[in-house]
Amino acid sequence: MFSKVSSYLWGQGSTGPPGYEMMDVISDKLSLWILHSGVKKQTKEELSIFVCDLKTKSPSQIIFAKNTIQKLKTLKHPNILRYIDSSENPEFIFLITEPVLPLSIALNDSSIVNCYGIYSIAKVLAFLNEDCNSVVGDLGLKSLFVSPGLDWKLGGFEYFSKFSPELLETLPKNEVFSPPEVTNSTGRTTQHLIDAWGLGCIVWEVHNGALSRPGQLKNLGTIPSQLASLTSHLLNPRPGNRLSIRAFLERGEEPEGYFNSWYVKVNKWIEEIQILSADQRQTLYETITDKSDWLEPGFCRHKALPMLVHAFDFCAAQSLVLQPLLKIGCKVEESEYQTKIVPCLVKMFVSPDRATRISLLQTISSYVAFLTTDVVSNQIYPHLVHGFNDTSIPIREHTIQAVGVLAPKLSSALINQNLLKCLAKSQMDAQPGIRYKTNLCLGKLAPFLDKSTRSKVLCSAYTRGLKDTDTHARGACLSGLQEGTRYVTANDMANLVIPSLSPYLLDPDETFRDRITEIITHLVQTVSSLAGDPEALKQQTIDTGVGDNTWASWAIGSISGLYNKSKPVAPSSDTQTEPQIPTEIPKDEPIKLSQGPLKLATHYGAMPINNEVKEASNEADSASDYEGDGWGNDDWQSMPVDKSVTKVASGKADGWEDFEVVGKDNEIERKRKERKLRNQLAREKRGTAGKPKGMGGVKKCD
Repeated sequence: MFSKVSSYLWGQGSTGPPGYEMMDVISDKLSLWILHSGVKKQTKEELSIFVCDLKTKSPSQIIFAKNTIQKLKTLKHPNILRYIDSSENPEFIFLITEPVLPLSIALNDSSIVNCYGIYSIAKVLAFLNEDCNSVVGDLGLKSLFVSPGLDWKLGGFEYFSKFSPELLETLPKNEVFSPPEVTNSTGRTTQHLIDAWGLGCIVWEVHNGALSRPGQLKNLGTIPSQLASLTSHLLNPRPGNRLSIRAFLERGEEPEGYFNSWYVKVNKWIEEIQILSADQRQTLYETITDKSDWLEPGFCRHKALPMLVHAFDFCAAQSLVLQPLLKIGCKVEESEYQTKIVPCLVKMFVSPDRATRISLLQTISSYVAFLTTDVVSNQIYPHLVHGFNDTSIPIREHTIQAVGVLAPKLSSALINQNLLKCLAKSQMDAQPGIRYKTNLCLGKLAPFLDKSTRSKVLCSAYTRGLKDTDTHARGACLSGLQEGTRYVTANDMANLVIPSLSPYLLDPDETFRDRITEIITHLVQTVSSLAGDPEALKQQTIDTGVGDNTWASWAIGSISGLYNKSKPVAPSSDTQTEPQIPTEIPKDEPIKLSQGPLKLATHYGAMPINNEVKEASNEADSASDYEGDGWGNDDWQSMPVDKSVTKVASGKADGWEDFEVVGKDNEIERKRKERKLRNQLAREKRGTAGKPKGMGGVKKCD
């Protein structure tokens, strides 16, 4: 509400106090002042400027205006209008304060915001009455203001003074807002009872609108039942029976009281954050996370976000701050997200604490949209990549999932030169679940691979993965082959894919064998039909394509259409989200290629679901394995490797480009055989044929 009104009223500058630029009028319905929006010229800081026109005011009113400035200078309280500066010339008195709007303009429809507003005004009035032995005297909506953080601020200190019996003569005799003893100058009263009546009027106006005559106070209208009884005691015409403000607060804070709400507690904890215990801080963060949908954007931007950023800088358990920080981030402007939240996220990726890293990886989809390519490639990925080597299984697993989400923000060099080597390692991990996730991740990375090597990389990766002993990992490879052929050239399909799939026609698993048969049959048909169209083959060779208009997309659609014309074609891997795996699939149900990757990957049963944040954090100690730079420098070869998986490699493990490929026209294979033949002829010429290198004439031992 504040931002809307402020932006609407912002206009061209006009003459104002020295050093400040005065803007448009916000309100001219205050007692002695006209409220303008303004900025400080040097810093462009937004603020409010109260102007008192001396030409239209009586000498007594000028005294009251100067009294306001004097009191605001000396009184400091979170709910008192914050004084910044003041100045005076022969025509005007200027009062500069924090940026605010009159409550009459910025009154919020949210019941929780109004509840805390009434509570905060009652608290500051109790402070002024009891601790300062003073009375405000003239209370109403006109004396209240709202800050950008939706805090209610008390202004209107024109008649503020120490209480004395003679004060009744100087207070304004307003028939609507003044208590009966002030209006009639009869009866005995105290500062507590005068302001208690004014507080009752404020409560009535907040819930029922502007108050025009005293008789309206008898009907409490829409005031909530919990608050109505307390308000009626505040508005008792007999001073002796009137409820004091301190008693009003105490009754409202009872277990069933009006002020016993989560929003009031959150605001109190934010004000007292420096003295809260660890348990209280954790409760605060959890409450903000759970209730974030109820929080107003102004509160999130100006109160919750600064508190969380400050807590992050000085909090040992940064993982506790992450969840509320991300929830609050959804309600702030993108510029604030970039300047305040993104630096915190970058620092968290450097943290060696496992609980923090798990939280970051699991929630990465909620903040990836706010990360730029430069931040991801240069500040986040160098720390994220070490998760592939972590001894904690959940860290490795969630790291693989995270790179799939970050792929659109990673540079091509990182994906093709570094990330592929890491995934090649992960495809040989000892944990079947990690190998399964790796195969799924490849499908998400396919659109971002370099076109010159994408075809062979995918072929090598998936054909290697088909040799995995885990059924789920093999199923994921079948899914990848089905979806990834749109990125494979016709030449590689004929020379790499189909020959690599052929041995699995003899697989002992009948279901897996049938799937292979279906895929090979229709790939052969697709390549044959393409071979008969030279123009289409030439165009496909130039660009394998990533859209739905490519030949491979047509091929997949044709395969699907042959089996089930009523079902849509499966979406591409770059737009498809990770499937939710069912817990049970009927074994006797026939599986068709048109049913998509999910059926192929899960025919053998459900893949175990990963642990959540708390379970993963419990399994992995909060202390990291790495010290010094925060992550460690374990060598790739030191990672535990499943022997059943490593046997599929050709001897090198730094990338799929080193794997042996099948095909008569393979240029690399041909050159390798030529070099081998030349070396053999050279050894025969020297008379050392058949002898191991370096052994000379010594006969090789058996």
